Formats: sequence, structure tokens, C-alpha cells
Amino acid sequence: LHKKKKLILPLIILLFSSIFICIYIILMKEKNINSKKTYRFAGDYYHPPYEYVDNDESFKGFNIDIINAVAEVSELDIEIIPMEWKDAIEALDNKEIDGIIGMSKSEERMGKYKFVSPTVINNQVIFVRKDTVYINELKDLSGLKVAYQKNDYNESLIMTTPDVQVFPKPDQK
Repeated sequence: LHKKKKLILPLIILLFSSIFICIYIILMKEKNINSKKTYRFAGDYYHPPYEYVDNDESFKGFNIDIINAVAEVSELDIEIIPMEWKDAIEALDNKEIDGIIGMSKSEERMGKYKFVSPTVINNQVIFVRKDTVYINELKDLSGLKVAYQKNDYNESLIMTTPDVQVFPKPDQK
């Protein structure tokens, strides 16, 4: 009988310890489920129709609709922050945000960032005056003044063209 009493006390302690551990695990899982991370994404404040701040100070556009739909279906909490393009890249590099919406792939960028499948396929084009007939490709820009959006995909292409006078702009206005 004395041996049975000696066994009962450790078994009771083990049982209560197990119950306490199970309750703790359940509470921690519930806490993690209820404290979902909010993913922060930056977008260009003026890149219509993809993303832009309208007259009512609302952030709108195709890319905004896409990321909101993905977040809803995936049950993700997101925050979308409009900013100048150069600031968005800097914020991503400084780990102030989790991602950028609407970024084009380049070899350099693919070395630094992870890309999801594209939601849209764009072509890069050169805009010139209607009466300009001698510019058909990048090399034809040599010796000319060229404006572009700073840190945009096109910047790396323009910089490979010799003798271009560059005029980087903060946005597409």
C-alpha cells in the first residue's frame, strides 16, 4: 500500500503538468492565430492606371485591386502605402515594408528581390514628338535629352545608351 501511495503522487503531478502544458500550447496557438502579421506594401503614388492617389486622397488602380483581392482570398492583413517610386525601393531595401506592388523584373532586381507571377505584362516604349522619325530604338537616343522616372526599370536601359543627357523625375507627371 505504501508503494502505491508513492506512485500516485508522481502520477498526479505528471497529469497536472501535462494538462497545464496542453492548455499553454492551445493558448499560444490561439494567440498566434489572433495576432496575424500585417504585411506592408508600397506603391507608386502616381502611376495611373495601375496605382495612384485620386482627388479624394484614395489609393486606387489596377494593382491596388489585384493585391486587395489576393489579400482577401488568402485572408492576409495588408497595408498599402503610396509613396514616390524611389522611396518605395529605398523602403524595401531598408526592410521598412514587405514588398512593392507593380515592380518590373530586371536582372539586377531579380538578384535582390523575390518576384511573384506577373499580373500584367507591359512593354517599355519610347515616347517622342509626332514629327520625330529618327528614333526607333534605344541607341537612337544617343546625344539627346531623355526624361524618365528615377529608379524605374527604364533607368538601367537608358544608362546603357552612350551620350544621353539624363533628366530623372520623381514621378510620371
